[in-house]
Amino acid sequence: LHNSQLGVAVPSATVENVLGDRLLSSLCPANPAVREFSSALAGDLARRGIDHIAAESLNFHPLEHGHHHERYFIDLSPMTRMLLATCFCKHCRTAAFAGGIDVETAVRHTRDHVERAVRVADPEIALPASLNAVREAKA
Repeated sequence: LHNSQLGVAVPSATVENVLGDRLLSSLCPANPAVREFSSALAGDLARRGIDHIAAESLNFHPLEHGHHHERYFIDLSPMTRMLLATCFCKHCRTAAFAGGIDVETAVRHTRDHVERAVRVADPEIALPASLNAVREAKA
């Protein structure tokens, strides 16, 4: 599902982060069209007499596994990078809601965190104060 060419051609099939940005190199595994494409591709290969198919990248990708030569001009904490890579497309929101998640609250908290982290350019913003105190005590 790391497919920039298909992502650029069909942006609605890609991961949509909490800010509404599409990660064009990452197809969303929750999207039914993406699942159908993946199954059809494997089926087509299997019908051609291939003995083995090694499936790779059939998952959500981290932020760093994006388009060629990606750049971030501020430090982003691991938490912020993870939140920026989390998909909030309609398919993921539907699945989360079906799983009992309060999607609107999750969106609000995620967006608040990301916007605050970007605004202050502080990679430590993702760490609770108690963890910062532990880190400082070890230093």
